[in-house]
Amino acid sequence: MRMIDICVRSADAAGCAAIAGKLGWDGICVLVPPDKLKDFVKPKAGIDIAVGVEIEARKQADVSRNVDRFRRSTEIMAFRCASAEMNRVVLETAEADFLLGAWGGGMNHVLAALAKENNVAVAFELQPLIFSHGRQRTDLFQRMLECAKFVRKARAPFALSSGAQMPMDMRDPGELMSFGRLLGFQDNEIKKAMSDVRVTENRKRLSGKWIMPGVEMV
Repeated sequence: MRMIDICVRSADAAGCAAIAGKLGWDGICVLVPPDKLKDFVKPKAGIDIAVGVEIEARKQADVSRNVDRFRRSTEIMAFRCASAEMNRVVLETAEADFLLGAWGGGMNHVLAALAKENNVAVAFELQPLIFSHGRQRTDLFQRMLECAKFVRKARAPFALSSGAQMPMDMRDPGELMSFGRLLGFQDNEIKKAMSDVRVTENRKRLSGKWIMPGVEMV
């Protein structure tokens, strides 16, 4: 498995890719807002660059409409929700890849079980912790720990990312390994969470040869 930083949201994708390569990543996934996806040009880089869409989901229609719009043309679909209720809608949607910011509130054993059932990965990003301070950082990390506890118990899929918004926000794989350990995950789980497995599977789907998991036309 190759190592990929799955949630990079920077206008300077080329700069992030350049630093990621120096830090030891095999690739990055750049998340782009829906209204900018059409105009996004994938830069040439020495590492793999996947392109995904990051969708703000405030109501159920935001999920279903964007699944119809992007699932057949986009390598990664990530959702960020405004409420625990919308977290549930995303986790019930098997076409979704990642739920961002779930640690913000509302994660429980029912939602974690839905994440496992529908193979929607709960993403933990390091960037919010780095840019918080004092009591705010303590509270944020406690919420992440609580979210990770439910994910672990349900054995639900998860992802670890720098959450970089600019090239200098990039972090090396070792730092994210340490982050995952702090959240209570095992090394084998962490390595899978930092791998390109989901990107690879979605690219097979987009190739037109994919029929179902494990079945392809040759």
